[in-house]
Amino acid sequence: MVNSHLKGPSHVDPTFPGYTPFAFGDVDPDGPFVHVFDETALNLVLREMDTITDFVRYLGARQAAIRQQVIGHAVSEAEILAVYLTTDIGDGEHGFPRPEQLEPFGGQINLAGGMYRDFKASPAARRKAEADRVSYAWDKLIRVFTVNVLAGTSVAVAGIEPDARLSERSLRVMALETRTSRRALGEAFVGALANAEQRGLDRFARVVVPGEGAADPECGHVFLVVAFREPWMVAEGYDRYRQFRSGLLKAYCEVALYDNRHLKRMLGVAVDASEQVTGRKGGSEDLLLLEIDKWTPEHESDVERLRKQGGILVPARLRRGGISVSEFPPAPSRQSYKGNRSQRRASAARGRKGPR
Repeated sequence: MVNSHLKGPSHVDPTFPGYTPFAFGDVDPDGPFVHVFDETALNLVLREMDTITDFVRYLGARQAAIRQQVIGHAVSEAEILAVYLTTDIGDGEHGFPRPEQLEPFGGQINLAGGMYRDFKASPAARRKAEADRVSYAWDKLIRVFTVNVLAGTSVAVAGIEPDARLSERSLRVMALETRTSRRALGEAFVGALANAEQRGLDRFARVVVPGEGAADPECGHVFLVVAFREPWMVAEGYDRYRQFRSGLLKAYCEVALYDNRHLKRMLGVAVDASEQVTGRKGGSEDLLLLEIDKWTPEHESDVERLRKQGGILVPARLRRGGISVSEFPPAPSRQSYKGNRSQRRASAARGRKGPR
């Protein structure tokens, strides 16, 4: 249990007026906040806050809520988590009510059991779980790149030899994304693959700029699909294709940064086109993090030339769109299908409404 009135020695002082056995509050009020979880609570928090950014944000909000005594008592960690998940403090972030908001309620909230159970059983939570499924495509990408780094099977990207330190920085950027951001990025990545496959394209690129709640608002993303099927590629071999694709990925990242000067970084992922496009099985992935802090006239000129020569993100050919991601998707609207006149009459004769 949580009892925020317990501070320091009062945790083990039965004479303290607010003493509660087997409860904790602010263990070291004069030092850094100490989070205390039992095994059940820790597993629950890690299951709900399953990205590093979501987890750290929860710890920060939890610390403030207990240390400022926004939460008075809570029968379990699950109830604290339920309040956090259902409180929107703006900019796509969760939190707890501010002390001034709780003045009509005595300045704090006391949490009995059942809130988390009710939240998990709600239609909104079920819609969120369904919507999050595409976000695990991002987790899969992280695992694929990590396995290659640890196994030493990475290859040079854009002429840069594989280096665990460089790869670690790229993977850190990927891992910083929240679950909701990963949903948007997973949808964009999977959508790029599907679009290239449906249209049978040799090359397809998608640029994603950071949205509300992004862990790094100065980092955009480029997803590039390149088919290994042109005669010169096949003639020169797959390694040469990889070199071409990685160089192309770097060019796309440069042009994307040039077009979005408010960004400082562009993380690029390049993959093979699907088997349906190339007729060959297998494939590979390239990962690149490109950072440009300052643009010079010479660099700008080089990028413009690169855009023209490679046909990269040419404005006249761009199709702009957006990815709107709500952590808790709204319920779909229900529309009745009335059917034609004979169907309606038959339905009325059966004493029920028409099909939906």
